[in-house]
Amino acid sequence: MPPNKNKTKSIFILIAIMLALTGFRLLWLFYHAPTTDQPVAEDGLLDLREHDLNDDQTVTLKGEWAFFPDSLVENTQQLPSNISENIRDISGGADEDSHQFGTYYLKILVDEAADADHLFSIRMPSANTASALFVNGHLIDQSGDVAAVENNHGGQGNPYVASFSEESNEIDIMLQVSNFDTNEGIGISSPIKFGTSQAITSSKNLEDVLLITMVVILVLHSIYSLLIYIFISRKKIMLFFAIGFLFPAIDEMLTYDSATMEWLHLNYEWSFKLKELIYLGAALFLVQIMRNLLRISKEYKRFRWLTVLYGICALLIVVLPLNYLIQINTMFFILYFISFVAVVPLALKEYFRFKDESIFIAIVVVGTTSGIVWGLIKAVSTVEIPFYPFDYLMAFLGFAVFWFKRFYRQNKQVVDLVDELEQADKKKDEFLANTSHELRNPLHGVMNIAQTVLDDRKGDLSEENKKNLQLLVSVGQHMTFTLNDLLDVTRLREHRIILEKENTDLRTVSLGTLDMLHFMTDRKEIQFRMDIPRSFPKVHADENRLIQILFNLLHNAVKNTNSGTITVSADHKNKMATVYVKDTGVGMSKETLNNVFLPYEQEDSGMTSKGGGIGLGLNICKQLIELHGGEISADSTVGKGTVFSFTLPLAKSTAEEIKSRSQTAAVIDDDRGLVIMNAEPSISERVSLSGEDKAKF
Repeated sequence: MPPNKNKTKSIFILIAIMLALTGFRLLWLFYHAPTTDQPVAEDGLLDLREHDLNDDQTVTLKGEWAFFPDSLVENTQQLPSNISENIRDISGGADEDSHQFGTYYLKILVDEAADADHLFSIRMPSANTASALFVNGHLIDQSGDVAAVENNHGGQGNPYVASFSEESNEIDIMLQVSNFDTNEGIGISSPIKFGTSQAITSSKNLEDVLLITMVVILVLHSIYSLLIYIFISRKKIMLFFAIGFLFPAIDEMLTYDSATMEWLHLNYEWSFKLKELIYLGAALFLVQIMRNLLRISKEYKRFRWLTVLYGICALLIVVLPLNYLIQINTMFFILYFISFVAVVPLALKEYFRFKDESIFIAIVVVGTTSGIVWGLIKAVSTVEIPFYPFDYLMAFLGFAVFWFKRFYRQNKQVVDLVDELEQADKKKDEFLANTSHELRNPLHGVMNIAQTVLDDRKGDLSEENKKNLQLLVSVGQHMTFTLNDLLDVTRLREHRIILEKENTDLRTVSLGTLDMLHFMTDRKEIQFRMDIPRSFPKVHADENRLIQILFNLLHNAVKNTNSGTITVSADHKNKMATVYVKDTGVGMSKETLNNVFLPYEQEDSGMTSKGGGIGLGLNICKQLIELHGGEISADSTVGKGTVFSFTLPLAKSTAEEIKSRSQTAAVIDDDRGLVIMNAEPSISERVSLSGEDKAKF
């Protein structure tokens, strides 16, 4: 689709969303609007005798009330005789703004045929700044402390619902108001509702349910954003989400139900400042959230200046006296509006440029714009607009869907990347397996030729040449083990290794392995020691795999030991043999020790420039030992050496066999040129070898 058509379609979608929100708002407004046939108070009297006071609808006490400035009246006996001279509209005017206290009076006539003791209620809006409601001379509720002098006055200005029952059809309402906190006078701009208790409760309950629902949704969004920040992702955007969802929830709760401020026990000034700070925080974090979500916001530096201005506003709200704060309150609203207007074009620009989940950011912008516009209409007009949460719910739902959409996209990228890595790892294993197969045949050929020449007794070889050939064979055996490791990586992963367990002499296997490693010390000053007695019972293991395990552990010790001793020892307990391979080499750090059994992991000891292996030996050792039913562990100290220990199950030998082994006398092994001393069963056998080949194995 051409770019212009895409852009037109995007604009059409946003306009459609805006029209839908506006249309639903108008329907909501018409549904809650009072009926046009409601009576209006005239000359301080509201006649409801011809009006049906049912439990479905309330009456707005609008029209002409009697107003007595600078006077606090509680009952009709205190009323002056010239009531008609004090009649004025309850919506207020310049006269009320010039007084600091006074009383509004209205007489209501209800149908005499109404049930006796009928329960009525009056719903008072927020007043400037303290109010007390008297019905037929009795105080039924109040907000703050109404007084004629400033010292006795206590402002709060919270809304309340007052209920009462009357047997008479005449209801005298006295509304005392005082305001020593601001210069705004004592006018009542918001409508006062009257009706049966059921009607007042029903209308209030609907608003309360909607308000609580919206607050709960926003608080839940805040909680899960905070949990994500703590436990999953320490990105500041999640912290902005956590606080950014919380501030609007508190702001809506304070705006439409100021009575929630009562538990703080703040005076009117600090209640007003707290509300301003909450609204300031809601606007600031909305801007910050958009700034962090939009990919193109980094192109604009205006956000830094907005943050500075918000900080200045917060300082002014705290330090300025209330009257000055009210006078510059319009400046705050202008800042909020400008900061949001600065975000709108960026969000739309990103939506037109990137599409994907940016549509949800555009929905956020549309929903918030609708809420701000209608809030401005409510502030500057006299139209009664009921609580309407759906604009902001649409906005924050857009935030949530946007975040989940982005998380899904990023999670899918991670899954795809994991698949790619798995394929690459599989290809790597295949490459290593193929390489080992290709190298195995020529390597065996070289070893066989070297061994044939070495075994040819007719050949005229010097001792030096024989040593070199023996070294060549040993190196070939070492390379064979390395190639086997490469093959075993894949076999172990695919569970294709089958152990051929049998009763195996651990001592004999250890001697054979040490024999192979004798020529691989790179002329280091290393002594090999074996501390396994002839009487040691056999283990139930695959002999070839046991050789592989010991070879890898000993070869690792050789690589990390410049000079010193490498010892192989063993003991047994509870039908398990424990084999120890100890060296006096460089040791390992704690970090290396934690990763020592992972594949392709090895520490660069800096001891040799020659190949250090590929880091598979210890990992394969661990898996092979576990296949035998044993365990392996390592303990190391930097600069002192390392001890590897692993367990293997003992063979099911009889007690007579073990006893027979313990009675073996001294034996001279002429083929190895080595004397093994074992005078008593408690004396261990020791074999000493050096990398300089001073003692032959």
